[in-house]
Amino acid sequence: MTKQDLIDVVSEHNGLTKKQSKEVVETIFNAIVDEVARGGKVTLVNFGTFTSRWRKPRKGVVPGTLTPLEIPGKQVPVFRAGAAFRKKVGKNA
Repeated sequence: MTKQDLIDVVSEHNGLTKKQSKEVVETIFNAIVDEVARGGKVTLVNFGTFTSRWRKPRKGVVPGTLTPLEIPGKQVPVFRAGAAFRKKVGKNA
């Protein structure tokens, strides 16, 4: 499913125009991204939790030359699926 598919579903289920649905979807996505970028946590009950985590610096190699290099640490986004999400996906396994 693409972002446009999601916009179409929101439009169909709520009687909104596609333009209104696009604004709703983008507002939700932007709110989640902004909160996680500030170091916050977004919890959507039965769906999941969006957070960020610090990835430690580590050693790596350049594949072509095998030259060692240091990969710097960085903040990365993390999503942990909620119980209902995991349960529904598990039924299809």
